[in-house]
Amino acid sequence: MPSRHNARAIRAYEKAGFARSRLSPAGNAARYREPDDADTIYMLRVLGAGAVAFSPLGDEAPGTIAALLRASYAGLLRTDPQWEDEAATWDAYDREVFDSPKTVGACLFLTRLAGRVAGFASWDPRGRPAHGSIGHNCILPELRRRGLGKLEIEEVLRRFQELGVRTAKVSTCDHPFFVPAQRMYLSCGFRETRRGAWERDPSAALIRYERRLP
Repeated sequence: MPSRHNARAIRAYEKAGFARSRLSPAGNAARYREPDDADTIYMLRVLGAGAVAFSPLGDEAPGTIAALLRASYAGLLRTDPQWEDEAATWDAYDREVFDSPKTVGACLFLTRLAGRVAGFASWDPRGRPAHGSIGHNCILPELRRRGLGKLEIEEVLRRFQELGVRTAKVSTCDHPFFVPAQRMYLSCGFRETRRGAWERDPSAALIRYERRLP
């Protein structure tokens, strides 16, 4: 959601297939649970059964992010119980998001499909301008296979470009559950740069990817 004064950002959204919302600022604020900000333009993209929008946390309750992660990784947790240890870190991350809304919480957006929360994506810009890292990102299982995950990553990359980030970094696990994520990162222009033992689970490999940004 760019400022109406940021012509460059608006053009980037339009190039990616987004269009301006026809709702009033108050209407957008009510639908996407955000403060009524007349300076903000809401950009939507029609995908499948509804419009896709990216919005900050707004008035979502603590626990929202951890719940999205648990729902998105439910299949993995069910078939590979050792991942419950990793799931414990999601609660800590959720607390950080809501305890620090101007820092950790500001580096995250919710992905909405026809107004419904479908997932989220996060990032860490502290390495800029040299690099920025994409963090947790997910889409609910019942809303997958619609291109939403790729749209999330492309949105983070656009935000990195606005911040002057030169290289985007992201990582995922070599577990079979994450094969779709591996393919998605490659389809977004990333290339694998390294893989090695994951410090949290030496039996699994962590795959690292990078993409140079214009």
